[in-house]
Amino acid sequence: MVKPSGIGAKNNSQFSIWHSQRLAPRRAAPAIRKNDGKTMRTTPFDMRRRQQFLYEDLYNKTRVNQFALINGGIENKKVADSTLENSSGHQFLYLEAFWIWMLDYTAGEPIAALAPRIADIVDKFEEWNKVDQFCQQEAALEFPEFGPYEYEGAPEFPILSDYQDTLQLLSIAILLRDHHSVKRIIYMLRSHRGRDGLFEQLIDGYVENGQALDTCIIGKPYSTLLQVFYEEDEKATLDLLQKYLKQWYPAMKNHPRWYDGHLRIRDEGYAPYYGYWAFEAGATVFLLDLDDSQIDHLVYPKDLVDYARQLRKDGRHTRLGTEPLIRNVRVEGGQPCPQTGFWETPAVAILSKAKSCLFLMMRHTVKPSGIGVKNNSQFPIWHSQRLAQRRAASAHEPLKWRAYAGRSAASTGHSAAPKRLEQGKIMSNLDAACGLTVWHFLKV
Repeated sequence: MVKPSGIGAKNNSQFSIWHSQRLAPRRAAPAIRKNDGKTMRTTPFDMRRRQQFLYEDLYNKTRVNQFALINGGIENKKVADSTLENSSGHQFLYLEAFWIWMLDYTAGEPIAALAPRIADIVDKFEEWNKVDQFCQQEAALEFPEFGPYEYEGAPEFPILSDYQDTLQLLSIAILLRDHHSVKRIIYMLRSHRGRDGLFEQLIDGYVENGQALDTCIIGKPYSTLLQVFYEEDEKATLDLLQKYLKQWYPAMKNHPRWYDGHLRIRDEGYAPYYGYWAFEAGATVFLLDLDDSQIDHLVYPKDLVDYARQLRKDGRHTRLGTEPLIRNVRVEGGQPCPQTGFWETPAVAILSKAKSCLFLMMRHTVKPSGIGVKNNSQFPIWHSQRLAQRRAASAHEPLKWRAYAGRSAASTGHSAAPKRLEQGKIMSNLDAACGLTVWHFLKV
């Protein structure tokens, strides 16, 4: 079996080579883009895959490796000895699950079968966000000079990987018409409102207080896509969209996980390649109802956009936003319990004198080198990459959000056991001296 030769390396010809590679299978099999499970699953792999860099053996081995990574991440999460490491572990699990979804999409899995799975990934996104609040609370307790704890969603938009991964998740939920997942993501990112123009445009139809901003936290290539929302001339709009698709892959070169992943095939036969997709471009076309008949770019998820249009035409949704979204993310000690159920809080009654580390976010030029390959070292290396990313965060964020605390194993920063509290009961304040105990709702 011939392996893909990779993206063109000379004369910046990456996308012209991709484009020609893309056309061949489309001309050979014009009818295989049906989304019914029977047609897709009985079609030979080479005909149903959505990008030709993925071949069947690579897909199977990469998928097995992904589940091995997840199992390793679950075990590492059990022995995390700081809130920062626990937060990183939850982010790791969310992303690995997300990349399995993307890998299956690239392999040609029917969209109807993929659609219900996105809610579970949003669950993991939410779990990471919740655990990251403990990390932020601990930082606020240990370093009060940076200001008191205030809710801040876990993704850090000045970091390319956080920004891209989050916009992709949001855009997929939009294209699947999973309104409940979209609203959950918006709610978790309520702290990010008013900061980024593209994020605001993508969520504009789902919020009452839309905001028109003309800049993106990460300008290249996202400012080009943002212009699509403001351009009135149809031809100019499509030209901007085509320009964005051409800019997209080269602009991802600093993504620490999957950039050039199809070229990094391990000895075991797997690679950190899950597909290269500009889902946010697809969401933009869908939301603005643009004519994409002339768009035939490898990273454009055309059949997912077609699927979204068909759902809208039929008045169908993957999931409607009928469940309550407002969850009691934080209730400070001394306040009445708003809902009967199980609650938890970081155990801060005794602050250890163990040495703490303050990670200030300074610009560094060192780029993460990728996931470790030997001795099952993926998770520790990934974790160190995450710290490097946080150090490299842009100065867009206020200084107090560029402070993170990590503790030694002797620290007492673990969470207390969940407690069942009755509605109306006063939430206890475990550390009145510090003036901050924040309770989080778990379940009824």
